Amino acid sequence: MAYVQTRFATTGALVTETFNVLASARREVGLYLLVFGGLGVLASLSAIGGTVSVLSFFFYFAAQYWLCRQMLLRAGLGHVDSFKIFSLFFMAILLSLGIVIGFNFFWIPGILLGAKWVMSPAFLVARDDNLFEAIGASWRASDGNTLSLSLAYAIVCAIGFVALVAVISLGSMTQNIVDGAGRIVSGPIEGLFFSLTLNAVPILMMALSVGAYRLLSDQGDDLTEIFE
Repeated sequence: MAYVQTRFATTGALVTETFNVLASARREVGLYLLVFGGLGVLASLSAIGGTVSVLSFFFYFAAQYWLCRQMLLRAGLGHVDSFKIFSLFFMAILLSLGIVIGFNFFWIPGILLGAKWVMSPAFLVARDDNLFEAIGASWRASDGNTLSLSLAYAIVCAIGFVALVAVISLGSMTQNIVDGAGRIVSGPIEGLFFSLTLNAVPILMMALSVGAYRLLSDQGDDLTEIFE
């Protein structure tokens, strides 16, 4: 059984839907940022900073899984009740390796791979798919939309990157976040804002994942089945 994609979305529609998803899940996004902002403050305290940083790393995937479920619900989409945090963890590792390798080849392959796989988390959480099936479903759903997805992916990355650079640049001017040697040195306030900034791209990417899934998935039988 194969599928022919019959749904198409422009770059503008994908970016707009990303921010629609963020707006609909604004309370959950606010809670997410509140928790990680607090962890950023705790991580800046030398006595417990190392322990908090390790815990934050593992907590991050549980938080991303929860956020994806909430975004799906707020977007009017369902999700399965299966516990898939570990699947999301291994998915993140696999996709990150592929995208990083792609970025080593003049950026464009990395953007293309990121765009083709961006819906993978949404497919994983919304359906009874394992991580490999979710990755494959994302790849197939992107057919015919690779260019628009790639441009949307690049725009969302750019927004997050600009936010990160802005905070670091501001800190560099005040010598609060970046010292003379270019090392990150955070006090509680700097730790708060730096943590929030680091989470900007993952939140935006999850919103793009859910937004693209809403526009391009076969939920409404919009993919035509062809039996071979």
